Amino acid sequence: MVPVSKAQRFDRYIGIRMGYGNGLFYETQINDMDSYRFMYSSRDKGMHFTAMKIKRKYKTEHLPEEFLMYYGYGGHIGYVKWNKAVTIKEIGYYWDQRSAAVIGLDAIVGISYDFKRQPISITFDVKPFFDLLGPNGFNTMPYDFAFGAVYCF
Repeated sequence: MVPVSKAQRFDRYIGIRMGYGNGLFYETQINDMDSYRFMYSSRDKGMHFTAMKIKRKYKTEHLPEEFLMYYGYGGHIGYVKWNKAVTIKEIGYYWDQRSAAVIGLDAIVGISYDFKRQPISITFDVKPFFDLLGPNGFNTMPYDFAFGAVYCF
C-alpha cells in the first residue's frame, strides 16, 4: 500500500480481494507500520465479516522499492449455506437448504506493488483461515490465494 506520494500521506485504503473468499475491505493505518483491515466477504454461499491487524515491511532486500510485504492476523464471523439431500420413503428425496454460523481465526501474508505516481496498488496474498465453529465443527483452508486492487486516500 502506498505510504507517501509527492509529500501526501495516505493512511486509508479501500480494496477488492479476488480469491476463494472474495471481498471488499477498508483499511486504516494506526502508524507507519501497522493498520487495521475490515473485510466483508463471501464464501460457501454465505457472508463473513473479518477484522485483522496488518503489519508492513517496506524495505525488503532483493526486491525493488515499489514492492511491500505485509502480514497479519485476526478473526471472522459469519454464516455459510449448503444443500443436503433428505430422503423420505413415501416421497423420495429432496434438497433441503441448511445454514450455520461460522466463527474463526485468520492470518494473511502478502506482497503489494505500489505505483509511484498513482494512489493504486495491486496485491497478491494468501489468507489461511480456521473455522472454530461451523457446520462441521473445526474446518481449515490453508490455501486461500487471492489477487487484489487497492485505492489509497
